[in-house]
Amino acid sequence: MHMLKDLRFGITVTELVSTGEGELNRIGESGAVSSPEVILAQDLKGMFANPDNYSDLKLETKDGVETNTHKFILAARSPVLQAIIEKEYAKESFKGVIKIPDFNAKPIIAVLHWMYTGRLSDRTGNVIEEVVIAAKKYQLTDMMRQLDKEMITICNTGNMFQLFEAARQNQLPIAMVQISAFIKENIETMVPHA
Repeated sequence: MHMLKDLRFGITVTELVSTGEGELNRIGESGAVSSPEVILAQDLKGMFANPDNYSDLKLETKDGVETNTHKFILAARSPVLQAIIEKEYAKESFKGVIKIPDFNAKPIIAVLHWMYTGRLSDRTGNVIEEVVIAAKKYQLTDMMRQLDKEMITICNTGNMFQLFEAARQNQLPIAMVQISAFIKENIETMVPHA
């Protein structure tokens, strides 16, 4: 693969190949050809990993942490955040920071990770209840569907009751069934034998 680094602008030019159908695809590090959707997901993940790249909005969580974001990503993914952004940008006094008073940084960063990548963060499990509440509040219906299907992947005997309660309170039927089955299979390990 041929990659050229432009030191003036800090960009990397990657070799493209034709698929024969009028489309160009990027050759990945493994030599495999990536689809345009995969390339877009990788590029957006890169923007999340380095939000100083043209970030135009900060979110300040209740624990005082400011996270750089991109308003077009937030507005495209969440109708609630879109309305908040439009309202805030209409104010002359707006300084580019939107306060998120209901959540600490960890669940918001997990939500932002999903908004940029379409994937749940490995760290979602530690703050799953707040992530589900935030996804519901910001009307991230695709994230809620994904949480419903994938909550079982972070389930263990230490968090199974917490996850079941989060699934029950937020009406995640697939997660409820899967976690309930997990609890039934593992309850023996929780109860001391006489």
